[in-house]
Amino acid sequence: MIHLDRKEIEIEKIVTKDNPRTILDNEPLDELTASIREKGVLQPVLLRPLEKGRFELISGSRRLRAAKAAGLAVIPYDVALPADENEIAEMKLEENIHRVDLTPIEEGAAFREYLDKTKKDVAFLAKKISKPALYIERRLALVNLPKEHQDAINRGKMTMGHGLALARVKDQKKQKELFKQIVEDRIGVRETIQRISHHHIDLSDAIFDRKGCQGCPHNGGEQAILFETGTELKGICLNPSCFHRKTSEHIQEKTRKLQKQGIRVLSPAHLGTLKRKETISTWEDDYKEIVTKKLQKEPDNYAVAFIPGYDGIPEKTIVCTNPLARAKNKEQITAEDEVKERQRKAREKLKNKVDAYKQDFLIKTCAGKMAPAGKAVKVMALYGLLLSRIRNSREEMKELIKEAGLKFNTWGAISNLLPKLWGLDEGALDRHLAKAAGLLFCEIGMRELLHSAGELRVDMEKEFQIDEAFLKLHTKDQLTTLAKEIGLNRHMKEKGKEEWAKGKRQELIDAFLKEGFSLKGIVPKSMQLPASKKRDKPGAVVA
Repeated sequence: MIHLDRKEIEIEKIVTKDNPRTILDNEPLDELTASIREKGVLQPVLLRPLEKGRFELISGSRRLRAAKAAGLAVIPYDVALPADENEIAEMKLEENIHRVDLTPIEEGAAFREYLDKTKKDVAFLAKKISKPALYIERRLALVNLPKEHQDAINRGKMTMGHGLALARVKDQKKQKELFKQIVEDRIGVRETIQRISHHHIDLSDAIFDRKGCQGCPHNGGEQAILFETGTELKGICLNPSCFHRKTSEHIQEKTRKLQKQGIRVLSPAHLGTLKRKETISTWEDDYKEIVTKKLQKEPDNYAVAFIPGYDGIPEKTIVCTNPLARAKNKEQITAEDEVKERQRKAREKLKNKVDAYKQDFLIKTCAGKMAPAGKAVKVMALYGLLLSRIRNSREEMKELIKEAGLKFNTWGAISNLLPKLWGLDEGALDRHLAKAAGLLFCEIGMRELLHSAGELRVDMEKEFQIDEAFLKLHTKDQLTTLAKEIGLNRHMKEKGKEEWAKGKRQELIDAFLKEGFSLKGIVPKSMQLPASKKRDKPGAVVA
């Protein structure tokens, strides 16, 4: 039972601690201070005695601070006699949570103090103060945030929703980065949650047993209601270090089991030192035979490695460390076979390079064939193209914008864009619109490029010419083959330079360009376009 014994005490003897309102030290107290100067302190503060004649403040922090500001030396108080820790905790809780101006952080601090001192649980506290347990849990989550984040909520720089989202981020560095984005970029709660999901790992990618993730506070889907985030983080692991630890433990366990079966397991580092190796995909004809028979019986030829995939999560991979072993009859593999295989791979590599070169050539050629329209159409079309600032042509767009007399402002937009475009003469509109529309060819695939090249009557014999960039795609042997195809080899013999092909690669390239051989109108087979079924025009292509 608590009895009150009213007295006055010197303010300097009062000790304050465990006050959830300490973050409001700068809270305006002008009205209360003026009232105390005029009428004194009408409602006593509540204290409990400590050693050496000192007292601990239980409630009345604003009155105490205002009395100090008013210059008072003493203040009326009530003493709790006797009172155990639980009773004191309950009195502080009652004093704090019934203030209408408490922030969520201050409420959370009051709840945390009460639970720590009384050793009660959230369910007990919820029943005592007639609040849902969820209400308490959310505020307790905010108290775990760094002080800087708590201050931002109390000062209105970010919302409670932001704080609840940040409370879920285990990685302190990422939490700090997100906090900076919230305060400086003023991103909303939903955007914050989306960025959290981008920075973390999808649990569906886990290679370990996920049963232990159920009920984990760092499982994004476990506490969606608690953190008011809906389902945006469902299935997301918010504790990458735990995820990677479990992944590592799983791989270690798998490695032990495989090694007991006589299967060799290579580390990624060891695998990187091997000069000859190839991974064996599930769709390859011999995959099943290797996994069921050869992997265990031929550890010198086959092994398992856990190689990080595109998302950084290791994947079990079957590796052949002796590519010759994949042949049915190893004795039949000759040096000639190996040369042929290298040549095949070189041809495939060249084809890929030439295809990319061909695509780039068609983009440039088609872009140069764009024709203009009427002024109104031109203005609005150019407006739309500039507004989109075609993503794959940033440098070209910057150059175009500069040519048009336009410029980006501080925020990356073009000030008064539409009025400026209406002010251009039609000739300028023609040039800028054709160039901007031509840049759109960077956005389409090869099939669409071929169709467009046919529609625009691209004539390879007139518009393509072998240049140094094209030649540098080729190896020395491939340059020799190309020289035979286009007749350069015969030209060099006529000049008495039969040994020209024995020079270095760059010397061969120079021979193409500097030996008086005309490259105009010559289209190598690798650069030729499929003939159109609709037209006989040279170089026209099939859609």
